[in-house]
Amino acid sequence: MSLADYLPDIDIHLEDFEIIEEAYKFEEEVLISIRYGDFKRVKEIYKKYDSYEEKLKLISHISHRLPDDRLRFHKNNTIIFNSLCRVAAKIGGLPTIYLHLISEKYAMLIEAATSDEYLICTIHPKMCVEYAKAVNKFSTRSYSLLVKNVINYITSNILHEITIAELAEYFNVNPTTLSRNFKKDTNMSITEYVNYQRIELAKFYFEKGETSITDVSYKVGFNDSSYFTKVFKKVTGILPKTYIKDMKS
Repeated sequence: MSLADYLPDIDIHLEDFEIIEEAYKFEEEVLISIRYGDFKRVKEIYKKYDSYEEKLKLISHISHRLPDDRLRFHKNNTIIFNSLCRVAAKIGGLPTIYLHLISEKYAMLIEAATSDEYLICTIHPKMCVEYAKAVNKFSTRSYSLLVKNVINYITSNILHEITIAELAEYFNVNPTTLSRNFKKDTNMSITEYVNYQRIELAKFYFEKGETSITDVSYKVGFNDSSYFTKVFKKVTGILPKTYIKDMKS
């Protein structure tokens, strides 16, 4: 029994199968690269498939039962790929809060897209590169179990005051031992790491279009916007207002 027997009502030619295989190869390469945080490889893959939008058009041509709204069709496919990227990044050790923020950001960008070309040529590659960069930057895959658990606790409670004493008690470990192990794995003290995570979250909010420094500072766990500005500059080297301005330019 051939494949055609399973798909009696669909007219599929050999070249269509070749396109499908090419598309699945592309998808697999991108997702594996995201899993390992290899954002440079993701960029290389998209450069290799520079006319991938044409391939997608050919793939959409395979089925004669496509909806009339081609943009909606491609939006749905990109939404599905967003989910696949999120799973790959999760396997790669990306903390949940970043999975949520990146997924939410691109869900909104996908829905706001007004053309096939922008969706496929701009949003699609940017989304995959951002997931891979986040894994590269925030993955806990290589850390000890204790440090992984501490980081998961920090990211889940990032809006609350977090102290070494609290963490040591919660994980039933000596504070000195905890601090030493955390520094060994992350090259940061726990306080530095908490501030770093909060500033990275703030950058996500700014990139999503929020421009109120006061509002964002409270959203990421700072009770004082002036202190937030001071920490932001220490972590990034620039003021929040400069970061916002640079994003818009």
